[in-house]
Amino acid sequence: METLASVGGEFWIQNNEQLTDISSLISLIDVGENMGVIYNNSLTTLDGLDNIIPESIFNLNIHNNPLLTNCVVESICNYLLNPAGEVQIYDNDSSCNSPEEVLDACNIIPSVEDLALENEFQIFPNPCYEFVTIQYLTYDGGTLIFDLMDISGVKVKTLTINNLKPGIHEMEIDLSDIPAGVYFCTLKTIDRTQTSKLVKL
Repeated sequence: METLASVGGEFWIQNNEQLTDISSLISLIDVGENMGVIYNNSLTTLDGLDNIIPESIFNLNIHNNPLLTNCVVESICNYLLNPAGEVQIYDNDSSCNSPEEVLDACNIIPSVEDLALENEFQIFPNPCYEFVTIQYLTYDGGTLIFDLMDISGVKVKTLTINNLKPGIHEMEIDLSDIPAGVYFCTLKTIDRTQTSKLVKL
């Protein structure tokens, strides 16, 4: 599933009693027209649907997923800003029971401008499994703070590096202790703050 990029016509995830994780769909960018996530009794998050092009969605159905608390992924948020067709979001768990609820939750996601990946801050591999390498450039040296936040804005990992000299630096970070999903990495130095999206498989 990790290489699936396009689905012709319609895309439905439905009637799965045991399905808990769809993060392997992270390469999917085109769903054809109608999209639905319905009647999945164990699904808790839509992580994995982040990279779908909103313009490829016409009608959107997300309902009757009793444990689904996280509908906040980039593709859904962007689609809801300007839906092309009918939207049905209801009978999921809290914060995912209506288009309005989901849009409210979407407001915590950094803007596209904030996510621009500059040459001064690179993350690889992305998506990653256990380890990720951060390469960054600092002009003034000093202290660097690395924060990793989930899509609800909760910090799941923080690292602080002191006494940096100006120049290019690189560090490897072990992410084996955090669950699969979409995260936002923020690097703060004395002269700038940069944020980028990271996908953990």
